[in-house]
Amino acid sequence: MTLNEAESLELCKPVLAQGKVALVEDWINKSKLTMSDELGDAIRQHNPQLALKVFQSSGSPDKVIEGLVIAGTFDKIVPYCQS
Repeated sequence: MTLNEAESLELCKPVLAQGKVALVEDWINKSKLTMSDELGDAIRQHNPQLALKVFQSSGSPDKVIEGLVIAGTFDKIVPYCQS
């Protein structure tokens, strides 16, 4: 079962506040959460790479580019924009 956007965000906020990023990552890998900009924003301060994965899955090109800049992976920006 996959939680909807609101449920995913509300479940992850307290879990992230407790520093349990690995648990959220496990839920993402098992497709138990719905990807959204808001979820990526909540995750970004704890794990920018995981947030980037969320932004890519949620179809947020602006957030993906921003994430690539934050991660310092400038060489991946042009190929991403071309795809």
